[in-house]
Amino acid sequence: KEYKKGLMQQLFPAEGKTTPAFRFPEFQNAGEWKDTTLGEEVYYENGKAHENDINETGKYIVVNSKFISTDGEVVKYTDNPSCLANKGDILMVLSDVPNGRAIAKCFIVDCNNKYTVNQRVCKLTPKKAVALLLYYSINRNPFLLAFDDGIKQTNLKKDDVLNCLFRLPQEPQEQQRIADCLLSVDELISTEIAKLDQLKAHKKGLMQQLFPKLQ
Repeated sequence: KEYKKGLMQQLFPAEGKTTPAFRFPEFQNAGEWKDTTLGEEVYYENGKAHENDINETGKYIVVNSKFISTDGEVVKYTDNPSCLANKGDILMVLSDVPNGRAIAKCFIVDCNNKYTVNQRVCKLTPKKAVALLLYYSINRNPFLLAFDDGIKQTNLKKDDVLNCLFRLPQEPQEQQRIADCLLSVDELISTEIAKLDQLKAHKKGLMQQLFPKLQ
């Protein structure tokens, strides 16, 4: 995770810069990155309330703030999707407690007809930009985190989200190249987390064998 953090600092332009510190060789002469806003890059839709339609055996996953903040560990289901998301849509948490870790956290949809968007979460549908790079660019973006004053609950409004400033490469091919690079790191992180979980489970079982049980 620390490696990914450092890599992103190299792959994205630093504040005040229009090109990143590291650029893939084939894009060395591709020009400066463009200043843009989310309003220019996506279509926006607020999620809908699903609380009265929760069903443990439901077909659709209800993407609420808890689902996003726990990386999908806390899941609710429904058979009545009120705001279906499609593959490539980016779902963002709009509301959180002061200094919370969920505000502006994003989830990118990996398939159709599986997820429905709950209230206090918005659906961002990319217009032309590579969806995965948009996700990496806006997930917990500092522009949006600045709305958290650490005192009262943060509630991002539509205009707050759409006014989010960031930079993108002008060439779609470069956007895809950076997104693929970061995705490969995320896949490596997932593999290492799975190994760590297995090791923890092994240690737990080992300790149960090594220490006597109390009668």
